[in-house]
Amino acid sequence: MNTPEVPETVGACGITAGDVGAVFFGYHLFVAGLYYQSQMEAHGVACIPIGPGEAERTVEICARHGVTVIAGNPSFSLRLIEAGLAPPRVFFAGGEAFTANPTLYRAVQAAMPGTLLIDAYSLSEVLPVARTFPPAAGVHVLDELVHAEVVDPETGAHVPDGERGELVLTHLVKQAQPLVRYRTGDLTIRETTEPVCGRIVCLPLVVFGRTDEMVKVKGVKLYPSEVRSVLLGIAGLAGKYRITISAGPGGGERIALVVEGRGGGEVIEAISRRFKSQTLVSADEIEIVASLDDGPVLVDERGG
Repeated sequence: MNTPEVPETVGACGITAGDVGAVFFGYHLFVAGLYYQSQMEAHGVACIPIGPGEAERTVEICARHGVTVIAGNPSFSLRLIEAGLAPPRVFFAGGEAFTANPTLYRAVQAAMPGTLLIDAYSLSEVLPVARTFPPAAGVHVLDELVHAEVVDPETGAHVPDGERGELVLTHLVKQAQPLVRYRTGDLTIRETTEPVCGRIVCLPLVVFGRTDEMVKVKGVKLYPSEVRSVLLGIAGLAGKYRITISAGPGGGERIALVVEGRGGGEVIEAISRRFKSQTLVSADEIEIVASLDDGPVLVDERGG
């Protein structure tokens, strides 16, 4: 597969040997710390392997060494800004939903004005997979390194662009333990775009759920974990939820969604609209409660 050449400054987000980087990811079985450090050093950037430690001490180290590039979890990086970290020139985000979480993304934008924000998606087994290329939307797969497919989790058959399915990845150039058609278990949508820095395969919503607990309801495949992305960015919601599927009148099926948080009719309407858009099925009842007791995310009362 021939891939258009990617300019070095674009591929490296413009970082140079004059930059100083700091990595706030862990340096254990979660391999992002080692990955970002090795890539910065490959571009001549002096890199400080800090990890997710104490905020005040981290701010002190970054200020002392003039850090201009950081890589880490967006929530922790916001804490560092609040503790006095100077906004960097480039921020590599990962470890949690970022561009797919409008509330968090806007908060980081406000805290780091003028910073180039780069979102990324990877797995420990396949690293790297995709990243943003601002101002283009979504993460674009680094398709000179990895081939991305989206399949029906039940049949393994390819699904058309724009339809939900399981992400399947194949290494193209890896020499040590390459993976062929590795089923990630991640739920996503694939699109083909015009070339963005040479890459044409886009995951516009990154990943928004897992395929592990799929159920069929009202003739549609429902993935309970994708409801997290439904609730992201809606003010007043805590993110905790429960779906109950039961037999409806006349032999049909009924979906009830209970969400922890606060809000009135407008919030319920927003949840309803996003639930249908995301899952392709309507919720028959949506309730917002102040506190939701611990328990399973999905309760199937249909029996049999």
